[in-house]
Parts: sequence; structure tokens; C-alpha cells
Amino acid sequence: MHKTGLNIAQNNTPIQQNVRQFSQSWFYLSLKMSAYISVVVSAFILVLTVYCTDTAWCTSLESESIYGLQENVIKRHKRQEVSWIDLFAPDRDLLIENPHVVYVWEEEKAVSLGALISLNYVITTANYKPFGGIVYVMVRGEKFKVVNEIIHPEYRSPANNEDVQNYNIALLKLQKNVKILINVLPACLWMEDKFSFSKEIVTGYELRQTTPYLSKSTPATAMNISNCKPFLTNLNVSNIADHHLCIFHEPNQPWLWNGGLLHVDFIYANRFVPYIIGIDSIKVNKSHKPDVFLQISKFGDWITKTMRDEGEDISFDPLMCAKRHLQNRRQINSTELNVPNKSIRYAVSIQPSPDGHQPKKCAGILLEKDIVVTLAQCASNLMSYYSRVVFVDRSSITIRDIIIHPNYTANSLYNNIAVLKLVSEASFIPAKILNVFKNDGEVILYAGTNITDNETKDVEYLLIRGLTVLLNIQFNPTEEQRARLSKGLQLEHLCLRNENSIVPGSCALVLGSPVEYWNASKYLLGLYMNGENCGFGEPIIVLYVNSHYTWIRSVIEKAKESITFVAPFLKPSDNCWYPDGTNGTCISPTSCSKLRHRIETNLPIFYCQTREFVCCPPDTEMQLGVENDDISFAFYRA
Repeated sequence: MHKTGLNIAQNNTPIQQNVRQFSQSWFYLSLKMSAYISVVVSAFILVLTVYCTDTAWCTSLESESIYGLQENVIKRHKRQEVSWIDLFAPDRDLLIENPHVVYVWEEEKAVSLGALISLNYVITTANYKPFGGIVYVMVRGEKFKVVNEIIHPEYRSPANNEDVQNYNIALLKLQKNVKILINVLPACLWMEDKFSFSKEIVTGYELRQTTPYLSKSTPATAMNISNCKPFLTNLNVSNIADHHLCIFHEPNQPWLWNGGLLHVDFIYANRFVPYIIGIDSIKVNKSHKPDVFLQISKFGDWITKTMRDEGEDISFDPLMCAKRHLQNRRQINSTELNVPNKSIRYAVSIQPSPDGHQPKKCAGILLEKDIVVTLAQCASNLMSYYSRVVFVDRSSITIRDIIIHPNYTANSLYNNIAVLKLVSEASFIPAKILNVFKNDGEVILYAGTNITDNETKDVEYLLIRGLTVLLNIQFNPTEEQRARLSKGLQLEHLCLRNENSIVPGSCALVLGSPVEYWNASKYLLGLYMNGENCGFGEPIIVLYVNSHYTWIRSVIEKAKESITFVAPFLKPSDNCWYPDGTNGTCISPTSCSKLRHRIETNLPIFYCQTREFVCCPPDTEMQLGVENDDISFAFYRA
């Protein structure tokens, strides 16, 4: 059989022999290539294993996440140089979210966390140098030599490492400026003692072997030291000072947690700007609950003076600081929260005096062609036939009647509503009041703006989005709001808030500014009454207009009648005058032939001292027009 088979093989055709030779050659070539590939893969795995073991930064990552990060980086920073980002590093995203964070190294070990506050200054704790060695700052893999270490003059190192350390703050001046990149940007400093934030962020680092990894602990809550002392007393924590803060937070791995920076991401021009609130004031802190931080605002004068003495003239004003490096800041990926808006057609500004003098700025809403609704606190200093409302096209109409809610009391947020009757009709379409609020649409607040960049220099309003209507149990009022709400929240109140914080001064609210409800159409929901920063960080209180609808309608119907006034300083036979320039004499109403004309044309009627005498124009007197705004005239409302 073998012989037969051999004979058959030997009798193959030349084509079959060529095919067999080619197959054998390809088989041997495949074996050689497989061997080479195996060697290369093995070498790559060996190198990768050694590298990962040495540096301890390798981690698994889905390819889609890598491509998504790359795409976001390209889109967000396509017009600037992109820094080197290790896509496999576990803290790569945090370095972009916290571009101000740097590491302070002593010799070959990270010993503290710091924050860039300018191109060549780092703020950190004063206990950054535990071994007395050479210190430098590591910024995204690049060493920066420290040319001046400035420790607060009152800092003293404690005997016990776990004691709270007073004046634990230092400034490090770098030999050269850092290069601005997407993950290298200075932070601002929060220089106000008052703070009311809802999204505090604590960043620290975990030291694995000799390599630090940035870590974030959220949510975090800051508490002033006076409210926190009972907690610390129970924990036998001593040496507490007024410049300390308590921070309640839960790190993922507290046994590995080191250092700590407390900051808040403020919003400015739809970008995030980090503001440093505090730095960790305890050298070794693995047991204290809460943590004790140093409050940056208590050291504002020392920081600015020290830097100026070193030749660094820099301002930490919230607005000025927010504008620095603004185009390099992280953008808000979701819907824009602050949208420039040129005008609101049915909104008016209220001028108490025709000469433009305004003791306080107020707004109102056109509800009918000749009816404006505003806050009672805005109407309390107005005068009929003297004050006016101004529309978006700069046209104005004089106010005829001022009707303040009868149950309103000064400095209260209850029944804070008034109706203004105009002497003539406006050309603008009035607002539509929302009948039933279901909280299934979007709530929009209109605010003024102090943003002065080129894109918004002509903007009159900012359209504020992303606000949430709070339930009563969710409402945490400020001290001022609590004082003006002695009976608590009522059905006439709406509370709005956005959990983010906004740079102070970048958004200015005007009393009586409209709050709209957007669903299929746009409706008037309410009028702004109280609160700061446009509802960012802390709530604002809005008057729910529909809750007073019945009263508004009754006032509008009554306003169609002629309005009468009693002037107690006028006596019978005295000369009198009307604000439209019409002169008259105080006589009996039965003797006044012009009285009927004034009633039929809805012109005001002045009585002299009592209703037994009326200011009656002579028969030959010509009306000069009810909109003569050049005449200054005051009277008493009956």
C-alpha cells in the first residue's frame, strides 16, 4: 500500500507538484512568523509588566472611553495646544477637572498637595517639609524649582502630628512660570468669610509606593468653626482657632488619604472656574471626623501683600479672577445656564421720577395694555401722574393709579404685589399668566448682567436656565429670608435654586424681574422678590402671580373708574391745579360744569379738604394733555 501510494505521488502532474511545494513553503514561513510574533508579544508584555509594577499606574480602560475622552479634548480645546494626558492614568479626568492641583515633593517623594494661584505661585500647607530636604513642585510630570518658600510668620510646628495646626499656610514661588494647558490652570481664591455653597469638592491624594494619585471626595459640606466646635470638643480636638473650618466628607479610602484642598467650581460665562476655599490644617488626619481646614479668606491680606512684596501684583477680585484664562476653562457640556437676551417685550422698568433718579431699581410686567403688575415694595415710593414705566424701545407711559395690596406690610415678603394703571395703552403684547403650575416644563429667570466681554457687551438681560423649584422641606432660607418670612412659606411663594455656584457680581437681579414657565408656550410664572446670585448656590424667592389673580382682576375692574383724591391742604375758594396743567378753583361740585367731563374721560378728580368742594376747571380752560411729564406735582392718596 505504501508503495502504491508513493507511485501515485510520483506520478503527479507538474501543476500539482508546484502547488505542493508552495504549500510547504507557506507553512514553514507561517511557523517562522508565528515564532517572531510570539517573541515580540512576550517582550511587550514583559516590558509592560515591569513598567506597571514600577510605576503602579496601569489600569483597564474601555477603548470607547479613550476615544470619547480624546474627542472631547479635541472639541473643547481645538484652538489651543493640548497638554500630554496619560489616557490610562486613573486620575487623568481629575487632573482636567482640577487643573490647579499640583504636588509638592521633597527629595523623591510627594509630601503635600498644593494649588496654583498664579503662573508662578503655589499655595499649600506650612507643614509641607517634614524631612528638611530639597523641595520642588511637580506639575504634570515636570519639576519646577522653588526659589522662595514663604511660611506664615505665626506658624509653629506642633509636637503631636495629629494636632490641629494654626496658621498652617505657605506660599511657594516657582523659578519660572508654568505653561497654560488644559490640565494646568491657576485657581482663584475665595476671599469672603461668608459662604453658602452646595457643591463643595475636597481633593486629596493617595500615595501608593512613591507615586501620588489624585482623589476626590464628594459630597462635602463646610461648616464655620463656631457651629462646629461641639463636634470637635467631643473628639478632644484642641488648638482650634477662628481661621479654621470643619469639613464633613467621606474619602473612598480614608486610610490612604493625604492632604486636602477644598474648592468650589463657580460658573462664569458658561465655564467652570475653581475657587479655593480652604486647605487641610492637620498634618496626619485619618481619624478626625470632621476634618479641620484652614479658611483661605482669613488670610487674604497676608497672601496679597506677600505676593506684591515679591513683585507679583495680582487681584483676587471674584470677577477679575474669573476672566483670567477664561477661554481655557472647562465648558459646561449640558445646556447653557446663562444665555444672553436682548430684551423682554412685555417687561418694563419703573421710574419713580421723570428725571431718571431711582433710589432702587425695579421692574414690572405688562398684564394688559394699560396695566402693569409689580412688587408692592417697588410701588411704595411712586406718585400718580408723576412716575412712569419705560419699555424696551425707551418709550414711556405715565402711571395714573397705584394700587398696593391692602395686606402688605413694609419689609415683608407676604402680599408683596401692586398694580399700576397707566394713563394710556402700550403698543406691546401683554404677558400671559400661567393658570396651573405642574412643574413639568422649564422655569426661566430673567436677570441683568455685569459680564463685559465682547460677546455680551450690549446684552440687557441674561436668561437663566437650569433652575429647580424647591419644595418647602427642601428650602433652606438665608438669615435675611428667614426674618422676612415670619410665617414661613405660603402658597404665594416659589423657591428656585441651581445647585451650582455662580461668580458673584456676574448676574444682577432686579426686583420684580419676570420668571417664566416654558412648555408648549411661554407664560408668566412670577416676579423675583429676594435672594442673591440668581438662585445659584442659595435659593431665591419668587412671588407666584397666579395666587393673587382674583385680587388683580378686581383691581383692574375698579381701575376703569375715575380716580379721586383729597388734597387736605386746599380750602374752599383756593386756586388749585391738576398735574396735566389744568388750573381750577375749589368750589361746590354742583357748581362745576366740567366735573362730568372729567368723570366720563377717566381723568383724576381732586377734592379740596373734604368731598364738599372740588377743584373745578373754568369753562374756558383747555386741557393740556394728561402726559405732560414736565410738571412736578405731589398729592395725598385717599
